[in-house]
This record gives sequence, structure tokens and C-alpha cells, in this order.
Amino acid sequence: MTAPEPIWRPPTSHERALIADHLALLRGNLARALEGEPRVGLLVAWMGLLLMPVFFFIPYKETDGTGMRWALMALSLIFFIMGYAGWRSAKKRMEQRLADFDNLNAPRLERVQEWHFSPQRVLAVTDGDGFGMDWWLFQLGDHWLVLSDEGPTFEVELGSLYWREQVILSLDSAGVVLGYGGEGKAVPFHDTRLQPPDFLVTEKNGSWSPPEGKEDSLLVTYAEVRAGQWPPGVFD
Repeated sequence: MTAPEPIWRPPTSHERALIADHLALLRGNLARALEGEPRVGLLVAWMGLLLMPVFFFIPYKETDGTGMRWALMALSLIFFIMGYAGWRSAKKRMEQRLADFDNLNAPRLERVQEWHFSPQRVLAVTDGDGFGMDWWLFQLGDHWLVLSDEGPTFEVELGSLYWREQVILSLDSAGVVLGYGGEGKAVPFHDTRLQPPDFLVTEKNGSWSPPEGKEDSLLVTYAEVRAGQWPPGVFD
């Protein structure tokens, strides 16, 4: 059976707005995580600058006052220079990280992928590496479409969908689900995810992870799915 291929198209205005809002949130979180280092350098620079007049006007003993004054002034100047240099360096690193983020995610605003397929069955499994997410596997003959589900990023929760024999899924270029449509009869759905509160492995519940090197692949072969940790029951 020939493996399905996605249709690549420009995003609709609604899809583009969803992606842009999500990227703005991620970029803001990244900026807040990075802004601490430049702030430290700026704080050190301000300390050095503010200490200069303090050390200059402190009354010193006449015997060694001049030497002490200029030694402390020089130390304050060193603090200012080190802090300023650290701020500039950290600020450049922060700007580069944000620029890398923008360049990496720019394709997500330019095109999306639309999948049309007829799954023989759908399985939900818990990630075997302990990352706190689920994998959704759609059997398509000799291939499986594998999606990670870390929550309703774009208001689409895979676990709340009723899977049909004709499915249309739209994903952004990073493979995050944007929208869903289904027609026809319901297809078999097997939920083998570990269940709260204990999340224990049982005869019906287990975990699975993509095989090494296939973590970012959407379409994997039957053999590659088996190469991961094999869930119980319906996979046999």
C-alpha cells in the first residue's frame, strides 16, 4: 500500500492567527527566560558606576587617602566595565537566540500540511520516555501516522475526537494539529494509555516511544513502529 502524503498549502487566515498567537506565547516565554543574564550584567555595571562618587567623597586618612581613593575608584571602574561588557555580550546572545527562534519557526506561518487518509484503527499510547505526553498512532496499511499530543495547543484535543473512516487533519509544518474533520463510520479506537492515579503498566495499558532517529517523523513503517517499545494487547 502506498504511503499517504500531505498536501502542502498556505494557511487560512484563522490558522495563521492561531499559529502566530502560539509562537508569540513561546517567544515571550523564551525572552523572559533569557533576560535574566543581561539584567545581572547591567546590575553589576550600575553598582560600579554608583560606587565611584561614594568612594571619591569618602573621607580618608591623610597618610594613605589619595592612594586608597584611586584604588577604590579603579575597582569601581573595573566593576562597571565588566558589568557593561557582560550586559552587551548577554544581550547579543539573547538577540541571537530570539533571531534563531524566529528563523526556525518562520515556515510555520508560511504553509501547513493537510492529510487525507482512511485509518484501519487508531491507538493512543503513553510516552515511554516519561515526558508526560501521549502518542496517537493511525494505522494506514503498512504505515502509521504518528502524532504527539501534549495538550490542546490549537484548541484541538485528540482525545476528545471521534475517529471516522475518512479523516482530514491539518497540521502546521512542525506537526502540531490545527484542525480535524471526519466522515463515515467510526473506526476501532484502542486507548492503551497509562491511567491515573498510579499510571501502572498492565495487560491493557502500556507505553511506547518512537524508535531512535524517528522522534520527529510523522509517517513511520510498521517495522519502525515495532522497533519502539511495543505496547500490549492490540499491538500483537
